[in-house]
Amino acid sequence: MPGRGPTAVVTDLGILRPDPRSKELVLTEIYPGINVEDVIAKTGWLLRVSETLRVVDAPREDEIEMLRTFERRSAEAHGYLGADVSQ
Repeated sequence: MPGRGPTAVVTDLGILRPDPRSKELVLTEIYPGINVEDVIAKTGWLLRVSETLRVVDAPREDEIEMLRTFERRSAEAHGYLGADVSQ
């Protein structure tokens, strides 16, 4: 739906989901071996952490490949082909 926004943001450290009211991204899940302090330090804003933060399995290799394919297609569609879009 246009204007709805993301339902989740998947990173190499964990998963952020928008707060239902404020739409602020909130850290809701982290991967094994990741600590919250590292996630906060690597985030470019004052990150809110869910009171019910969960540790979830890290993405499988097929899921990572799917994300890379999506990133590549998105870059092509938006004219970023050849640019480093991983940062």
